[in-house]
Amino acid sequence: IAEIHRRAQPLPDKSDKLWRCRSHCGFLETNTTFQKTLLDDWDKVKVLGTTHVELAAHLKNILQTYEKQKEAQKRGPDATLRVTYDCRNLKGGFLKAKAPQNFEVEHKSYAGAQWSLFYNPQIALEKISNSIQDKELFDNNRRCWSEDHIVRNLDLGIEITIAGGLEGGIIYYIENYGFYEGGLMNPYRIDPAILVGMITGEKNQLMGKALLDKIVAEIQRLSLEFMELEQKKRFWLEDEKREKNGDDQADLWFRRCREKLMEEEDVWMEKKKKVLGLYFTD
Repeated sequence: IAEIHRRAQPLPDKSDKLWRCRSHCGFLETNTTFQKTLLDDWDKVKVLGTTHVELAAHLKNILQTYEKQKEAQKRGPDATLRVTYDCRNLKGGFLKAKAPQNFEVEHKSYAGAQWSLFYNPQIALEKISNSIQDKELFDNNRRCWSEDHIVRNLDLGIEITIAGGLEGGIIYYIENYGFYEGGLMNPYRIDPAILVGMITGEKNQLMGKALLDKIVAEIQRLSLEFMELEQKKRFWLEDEKREKNGDDQADLWFRRCREKLMEEEDVWMEKKKKVLGLYFTD
C-alpha cells in the first residue's frame, strides 16, 4: 500500500529511476492517501446503492456505443459524437433513471503512454532499458494506455474525463479495485456520486456536494494564483530601474494575466451559484 501511495503522488522530479512510468500530475493529491481514497469511495458507492462493477459496466457500454457509432459513420479516431444511453438496459443493474441520457463523447489519442499505477517494476525497468515502444506494452495486464475519453451529459451540463478506454485505465481500476483516482484538483478524478448522476440524470445531494467541493477548490486555486501574480508584480516593481523607466510591455502582461484570472473566477463563481441553486435549495 505504501509503495502504491508513493507512486500515486504527483512526480516531483526525475530522481526515480522509473520516472517514465509515473504520472506527472499524479493519481492522487498530496493531501490524501491511497487507502483513505479507496475507503471513502467504497462507502460512497454503498450509500449510492450501486457497485463498482456496475458503474464500470455503464462506462464500458457508453464507450462501446460510441465506438460502434464511430465505425458506422466512418469517422476518424478522435471524432466527437453524440450518444444516447439508457442505464435501465443493463441486466442486473441497480441504478434507475426516468429517461435515457444524451451524452457527447470526445476521444483524445496521444503519442506517448501512461503507465498503470500498478506496474511491475521489474518488467517496467526491462521495457525502458530495452527501449521497447509504448505500443508493445498494451498486453493482458493493461500496463499502460495512450488515450482519454471526455464524456459530457448534455442534459445536466457536466462532464468527466476517462483516463484510458475499454482496454485499460480508470474503468479497469473502478471495476477491479474500486479506485476512481483522488483529489479535488485532479482532472482525472471521477467522483462516484457525479458518475451516478451523469448516468441516471438524477440529481442527488452527494453529487451536489462533490460538484460544490470541486468548485470551491478551483476558486481557492485561483485565489492562490492571484496572490502569486501580485507577488511577481511586487518583485518586478522592486527593480528601481524598471520602476523608474517603466515597462509598458511587462505591465500589459500583468494586466492581461489578472484579467484572465478574473474571467476564470467569474466562470467558477457562476458554476457555484448554479450548483447551489440546483442541489441545495428547498
